[in-house]
Amino acid sequence: MEQEILEIINKSLPTQMGSILKKRLEQADADKARLESCLRMIDNLKAQVEDVEKDIENYKGREVKQQELNTREEEIGKRERSMQVWEANLRGSEAEKRANEIAGFVGMVFKSPVFRKSVSGYQSVPNGQYGTIQQPHNHTEETTEE
Repeated sequence: MEQEILEIINKSLPTQMGSILKKRLEQADADKARLESCLRMIDNLKAQVEDVEKDIENYKGREVKQQELNTREEEIGKRERSMQVWEANLRGSEAEKRANEIAGFVGMVFKSPVFRKSVSGYQSVPNGQYGTIQQPHNHTEETTEE
């Protein structure tokens, strides 16, 4: 097709105009090739921009989820610390309760009319006074007063 156009130009136009027109046609072909290349590059860049925008939206969603998870994790940490404090308080109150029960039990034992002989040389008498044992023994004997 170009050959036909060049032949028509050579026949109808003077030689100087033909060479100028030939140069312009060559420049137009080069510009067309460059334009097509630029358009393909623009299409590729548009596709890349769309992919990047999708990634950005995806990361924004992940960031929101991560913030929610961080908030939940902080709440769980607070709850765990609260539970640990509650458990420690419960253990302390149970230990105190057991200590009071043991103290009450020990108090009841020593208030009972039991005579006790021990290696230390003392004996418990029913009214809470202590007396000296004449002969210390290597073991403890308990007898009830009847």
